[in-house]
Amino acid sequence: MQTMKTSLLPLLLLSAGIANAQTTPQVPAITSALNDNTTAAANATTQANNAPAPAPAYVAPPVPPEHVSPRVAKARSNFDSKQRAQVAEYVGQARQVPTSASTANVGGQTIFTYRPGALYTIYVGAGRQTVIDFQPGEQLTGEVNGSDTVRWLISQVTSGTDAGEQVHLVLKAVEPGLTNDLFIATNRRTYLVTARSVADWSMPSVSWQYPLDTWKAQQAVAAKREAVQPVAVAPDALHFNYDIKGGRYSWKPMQVFDDGAQTYIRMPATLNATDAPALFLIEKGEPLLVNYRVKGVANGTSGPTYIVDRVFDRAELRVGAKQTITIRRR
Repeated sequence: MQTMKTSLLPLLLLSAGIANAQTTPQVPAITSALNDNTTAAANATTQANNAPAPAPAYVAPPVPPEHVSPRVAKARSNFDSKQRAQVAEYVGQARQVPTSASTANVGGQTIFTYRPGALYTIYVGAGRQTVIDFQPGEQLTGEVNGSDTVRWLISQVTSGTDAGEQVHLVLKAVEPGLTNDLFIATNRRTYLVTARSVADWSMPSVSWQYPLDTWKAQQAVAAKREAVQPVAVAPDALHFNYDIKGGRYSWKPMQVFDDGAQTYIRMPATLNATDAPALFLIEKGEPLLVNYRVKGVANGTSGPTYIVDRVFDRAELRVGAKQTITIRRR
């Protein structure tokens, strides 16, 4: 019996060692690291939960609608209407359209009278072309600016050489019913042109006459050769029976008379070169450009005299499309 107890003791000790080995951790460093990470994560979660909420983004308060009285609203509406009417009025006055009252023609070419700030309307047949002619020596200073660059074709052509070189613009529209507002700048002036495309007719060619240039040239000649020379007219041949009708413009003639061969139009002493009118003879109801020369200069005391080398029954002095003075011989 004693012998069996002695032999069982080592077995019991071995079994206890095995049990202790199964319940004791084998890698204490890993266990410690896991415990540390778990604690740090718990602490971070606690700090995040305890952190204050972020401040909301600033949003500007809505602007309250303006409250105006019916009286003020009506006054504003009336003011806007008046402004629109005023703009429409002076734009309408500035607009030049191809009529016998505002243009002349040579063959198939329509000739406008150039005025700074005027708005010129031209008509281009769809599938056709209209050519705009500029003064010899006048050059474009940049690209033509148009409001519709997709459905309009604009090309530049030059003719002549040296002093006779002349620039032309060729306009084409792809379809009728189009409008193109053009701004054209040259080395001498600017042009505002409204091109409209139409289906069944066209203006083949367009150009301008320049009264200010003519005036300056005539004034220069008059100042050099004829400023101090009196107009030689036989007194017994003078005919003074002329009617001068029209608005009270600064360029309205003071007197008109003829000697049977030439007609003399005395202009006011305060005539401004920029207001110098163009002279048209009216024959069979149609305006015709007429050549004339100028004697003298406007000097505040006496004015220049237009001299036409013929006698006429009716003529018109024009500045733009709506300022007209009519002269009739009785």
